[in-house]
Amino acid sequence: MFALSCQSTTENKSTKQSTIDTQSSIEKETQTDLSQKASATYEESDKHLNTVYQTLISDYKDDALFLKNLKESQRLWVQFRDAELALKYPEYGGASYGSSISMCKSTYLKELTDKRVSTLRIWVNGIAEGDVCAGSVKLN
Repeated sequence: MFALSCQSTTENKSTKQSTIDTQSSIEKETQTDLSQKASATYEESDKHLNTVYQTLISDYKDDALFLKNLKESQRLWVQFRDAELALKYPEYGGASYGSSISMCKSTYLKELTDKRVSTLRIWVNGIAEGDVCAGSVKLN
């Protein structure tokens, strides 16, 4: 019984130490670290968007009108994305949002980019045959 009691105490100490170690590592993360992680996450989303875009160019290479419209749509989406970012984080003459602004901007850009990827993936994945509103989307 004594051995079991000691084991339980040892496990509790181990669990507490693990929790303390986790909290310490979180507390050691600086705003710069968080901003760099957010930027890297956004860059991954942007790479994914570019991959989907290139897939569409390849998949629809024989449809000149679709490609023209895709390029125009993407150009306008980039303008929309930039305008949305400016709307959320306007540049007030000399005012600052603090040290977290680059993290916040990257997080918002990732959100907007992920939505764009979802939109474009409709053309990559196609839609079920029988959808009378398929338009230029290929049917499965």
